[in-house]
Amino acid sequence: MSESLKQALDLSLFWEYRAILLQGLVFNALVFLCGAVLAVSAGLGAALMRVNRFFPMRLIGTLHVELFRNAPDYVMLVWVHFVLPLLIGLLIRRRIEFHPFVSSVIALGLIYSGYFAETFRAGIEAIPRGNLDAARGFGMSVRTADFAAHHAAPSHPWHAARGAQPIRLAIQGDNHRVADRGAGPDVCGLDGHPAGDASLTALYRGGAHVFFPHPDALKRRAGFQRALAPQDPGVTMDNWERLVWNQRDALIAGFAVTVEVCVIAFFAAIIGGLVLCVVRLYIAPLRPIAILLIEFFRDTPIFVQLMWVSYVWPELFGFPGSFFSAGWIALGLQSSGYLAETFRTGIEGVPRGQREAAFSAGMSPAQTFSRIVMPQVVLATAPSIVNQFTVIVKSSTLVSVITVPDLMSQSQRLVNIWYEPIEILTATAGIYILFVFLVSSAGKRLADHLRQRYGLATTF
Repeated sequence: MSESLKQALDLSLFWEYRAILLQGLVFNALVFLCGAVLAVSAGLGAALMRVNRFFPMRLIGTLHVELFRNAPDYVMLVWVHFVLPLLIGLLIRRRIEFHPFVSSVIALGLIYSGYFAETFRAGIEAIPRGNLDAARGFGMSVRTADFAAHHAAPSHPWHAARGAQPIRLAIQGDNHRVADRGAGPDVCGLDGHPAGDASLTALYRGGAHVFFPHPDALKRRAGFQRALAPQDPGVTMDNWERLVWNQRDALIAGFAVTVEVCVIAFFAAIIGGLVLCVVRLYIAPLRPIAILLIEFFRDTPIFVQLMWVSYVWPELFGFPGSFFSAGWIALGLQSSGYLAETFRTGIEGVPRGQREAAFSAGMSPAQTFSRIVMPQVVLATAPSIVNQFTVIVKSSTLVSVITVPDLMSQSQRLVNIWYEPIEILTATAGIYILFVFLVSSAGKRLADHLRQRYGLATTF
């Protein structure tokens, strides 16, 4: 065994840094619990608005669901942490910051409130109308607006832990940022860069970064003004033209990389999922390995897989040779686990009598699978396959962490240059949301077409 492989398999670091890892685990648990409470509360409110008889309330509920269901997690997290405080500061005329814990809870709560809202709405609409009529007969009120107002949970301020140092966007330290939105004259480097930390190295991109943990460096930019970025009193159309429209070439190039990564990962996921499914169903000696891989790919967060493929695989296997390849491989591996189960459900849904009839007609097992089974599986699972593509698109924002120049990476680079996150990150979020919405709409239309033409009870 080579020395590098021994070092890669050395797990003593886990025990050495067990306190830090345990602290991170507790932080994750708190974020999960608080985010779940917010998601359930906001989802219930959005569901009640969606079933309200008042059209403006239904419109607000629908916009809430479509906006947060189609927003990628990483884009939403960055937007909440860096843009939302600036917008609130412009309204209240003072500078505010969000602790990373608060930003995480808000972002995750809002994103998953869209999914909870649809779940609650389906449950509400499943209640027989006769029950509601009987309730009216007893004099009960069924106005959902009054119900939501009565059960609205009071909000409580969050307080950062003593001694915690929140990660800040560089421009947030500028005392004049809210008043005149002045920009700094330079893109600061990184002091004390830990070259051995792969994740931080990828995050900071060698000095040109969005996240900046040094508050002392923020003071150096106060009072300066960039000639190319004149002072603007708030959010104006000039800012949108200067920061978004004039930078459209960079954003379009990043979007093209995003589409390329997603398409390659999607086809890799289809091939990998089909292979895992066939091995699980038809190759008994390898079935435990296929089940283990499927569960591993499905149960591991995409960020962990991305770091694993980017930094562990080159030590163990010598590939991939680029971060671009690592990005689509990680995305494809995770989605292959879900598609393997999708294909398995479709194959097991084909009546056994059809395969026996094919064997009686003289077809081989391979011919039966390719001509009889797979066409029906593709028709039945096509909407779910398209839905998995939207999952890949939403997860692809994380490839910017490993320096892949996708749309999210380009937007962060523009923020580093102009120190104007509101317009740039908002436009980036809008592009992702629109892209995911169009793909989801195409999947729904495909499901309706298959249901009407072939009588398939597909869901999306």
